[in-house]
Formats: sequence, structure tokens, C-alpha cells
Amino acid sequence: MNVIEKSHPDFVSVAQSEDFQQWVGGSKVRQQLFAAANNYDVDSAMELLDTYKSLRNIKQVKEETSKAADESLKKADSDSRSKALKTAAVQQGGTGESTKPIYRRADLIRLRMQDPARYDSMADDILQAYAEGRVR
Repeated sequence: MNVIEKSHPDFVSVAQSEDFQQWVGGSKVRQQLFAAANNYDVDSAMELLDTYKSLRNIKQVKEETSKAADESLKKADSDSRSKALKTAAVQQGGTGESTKPIYRRADLIRLRMQDPARYDSMADDILQAYAEGRVR
């Protein structure tokens, strides 16, 4: 008993707890270890207590980590929503229209055929206009 008491001073309350009893009852091997521990087998008692407490600590760490992760996700979600709302806000005093030119496709084709040098000089702007849907 001294060995158990040194390692697990709370062994009596742990052994009597409903959670521990359910955990032991969930496995035939643990039930056998518990029966051996009741017959003064110190190794069986130590194995049960060590394993139970290790698993309980892992469970607590997982729960704490999960709570921390949930809180950080909520904060990140809140931050991203506020950023999205700020970027989606309409400019005050303006119509919200783009100041970039809108090109007609037929004009661009005509420019390419009639003035290829000018078309080449505007190539970057024209490609950007196609990408942004400003060519109609």
C-alpha cells in the first residue's frame, strides 16, 4: 500500500469515482487487473492507476487544445469578416465605377491590324482589360 500511496496519494478517491469504475468496466483486461488489485496485487493497481490518469490527462489536454483552437478560429473568423466588410465598403462620394477604360473588342482588332506598334505598346493594358472583363 505504501508504494501505491507514494505514487498516487488520491488512489482511494480515484478508485471510488464513477468515471474510474466505468472505465474499468469497459474492458475485461481492466476488470481482471482491478480484481487482482483488490487481492493486494500492487503491480495491477499501479498499472490501472497509471493508465487511467495518463488517459485522463491526455483527454484534458485535448479538450484544452480544442477550446483554444476554437477560440482562435472564432477570432480569426471575426477578423476576416471585419476585413471583408471593410474591403467591400462602397467608396463615399463616388459612383463606385472603375476609372480604367473599357475597350470594344472590334476596336482592339482594328487597332492591331492598322497600327500594330501602338497595339504592342498597349499590350499590357489590353491583356489586363481582358483579365478584368473590361473588353466588350
